[in-house]
Amino acid sequence: MAPLPISQSLALAIEHHRAGRFSDAEVLLRQILTVEPSHAEALRWLGNALQAQGRVESAFDAFQTPLGINPQFAEVHHHSALLLMESGQYEAALAFFQLAARSKPDYASAHRHMADALHALGREEEAEEALRAAERFVPGFRSPTGPGVNRNGTLTPFPMPDADLDPGAGHR
Repeated sequence: MAPLPISQSLALAIEHHRAGRFSDAEVLLRQILTVEPSHAEALRWLGNALQAQGRVESAFDAFQTPLGINPQFAEVHHHSALLLMESGQYEAALAFFQLAARSKPDYASAHRHMADALHALGREEEAEEALRAAERFVPGFRSPTGPGVNRNGTLTPFPMPDADLDPGAGHR
């Protein structure tokens, strides 16, 4: 059986990832990277697969490689920041969220998670500003029943990025 073209292998790896088969995704992604070591999307998804398997340091390292290829890769800045948030490194995470938002100004998840980092740092006014930025791209984002604000109107932690908050697929 002939190997799949890279685009099909990547699509299959993403399918494995979304179905929770992270080690299967990792195998395919590493095969892609054997053929094309600087494939930024494969590196991004490898970081995602490693993170999902709890291999945080390896995931962070995998995310940094595509940034050397494309420093404007907003999703990778965002995922790097989320890893840093998990380990309580809020200042470092904030810097990555800011890079993501500068690279892709309409990336609502980056703005929303930036608000989480700012909130953790006690910078409430800036957190509110970041939430307003997110709402510009996702109408109703700040509704009392919507994501980001609990019933008493205070900031709530936000889960991993959702596709509906990222208006573009891939990267710019």
